[in-house]
Amino acid sequence: MQDTGGGVALSIEQLSLPIDTVTSAGRPQMMPQRSNVDLGEEFIAQIVNRRDYDANIQTLKTTLEMQGTLFDLFG
Repeated sequence: MQDTGGGVALSIEQLSLPIDTVTSAGRPQMMPQRSNVDLGEEFIAQIVNRRDYDANIQTLKTTLEMQGTLFDLFG
């Protein structure tokens, strides 16, 4: 369909494209993939990992303190 008075041209065509594509300026473009990451699970895992890290740091500090005490006793 063309509108000759306003200079606007409209054309409609059917494309045979995969479902995950869109067209931009008449050219097919792939849509971005959806994330397969569950943010809830990742957030909980991050909290658990942080607690594990803190516990390991505390273990190292305690080990160094015990080592210092042993050196004081026997050094």
